[in-house]
Amino acid sequence: INAEYGVKMVTLILVIVTALLAVETAPSIKSNKTPQEMKAFWTADRILNSKPQIPHFKDTSLDSFEKREQLEYEESEIGYEYIPEELPDLDPEVLIPEELIKLKLSNFSNFIGKRYQHTRDGAFTSSRVIPSGSNHAAPYLRVCKVLFVNSKGADSICSGAIINSRVIATAGHCVHSGNGDESGWYQNFVVIPDYRSGIAPYSSWVATNVLTTYSWYYGGGFAGNDADFGLIVVADINGIRIGKRLGYFGYKTNNLVNNHVTMLGYPANLDAGEKMHQVNSAYKRLKSPNCVEYPSDMGGGSSGGPWVQDFGEPALGQSIIGYPNICLLYTSPSPRDS
Repeated sequence: INAEYGVKMVTLILVIVTALLAVETAPSIKSNKTPQEMKAFWTADRILNSKPQIPHFKDTSLDSFEKREQLEYEESEIGYEYIPEELPDLDPEVLIPEELIKLKLSNFSNFIGKRYQHTRDGAFTSSRVIPSGSNHAAPYLRVCKVLFVNSKGADSICSGAIINSRVIATAGHCVHSGNGDESGWYQNFVVIPDYRSGIAPYSSWVATNVLTTYSWYYGGGFAGNDADFGLIVVADINGIRIGKRLGYFGYKTNNLVNNHVTMLGYPANLDAGEKMHQVNSAYKRLKSPNCVEYPSDMGGGSSGGPWVQDFGEPALGQSIIGYPNICLLYTSPSPRDS
């Protein structure tokens, strides 16, 4: 259960993401903002006061959703992890002065709960990414904080993951309100890989195009939408693509039942969203429409963060059937429990 919002995290089948990568007719919008304009816009004060973006919640309980015993899956789509020959040197950009970060954290009223949960809602472990500095290693550095202005004009935050040389995957409710209209698009997107405590270690990357699915675009903006996916295409920096510099996750569809994952993101209810957070969690149950539940305590702000199968690097003596660091899903909350 999410302590701040009282929701569970729900997985959604990822087939639509591969479709978005190939289909140019998906709902999209272009951005012509320059890095200079975005740097001037996203001041330290704006970033500090940005709020998590979450979808609307219908007055319904999870149990009102039809339970699914079986799903007829299509054959899985697979995209493979890319690892650069050398990781880049750190090129830190200070977005928020250290003293303001300390003030924010000193005023943060943290959720009081157990780190290691084992309740009726499922078992998981939860921790900030440690030790400090390990977030600069692959594959952590491919996880991004996403800044944007939502359709109501509010400065907002989500999470995302690099899945292609220029493409960031996130949640649909992190790019569009779901109102079925051009007015629902969010604006002023900036993607910050490996963000930590006001620092952008590998620069800030500005969006050129933003896409979502038809189902989310026309879906009313409610949680539990099984196509709550979005993509952000970012401009190169000095001729270098974000994924070629930092590498990118693989992806695979139709592989969430009876599995376990590592969830990553920037939940505002934990460390005030200033540090990357990690949850290791296992499959809980199927839910209609076409959704799968995994337990987590990450709240708003973690939306759009990756759920990764076979996370990390295998040791000598281990083997992985398939490929490591494959994204299966991007975090989206489910309807509230009543």
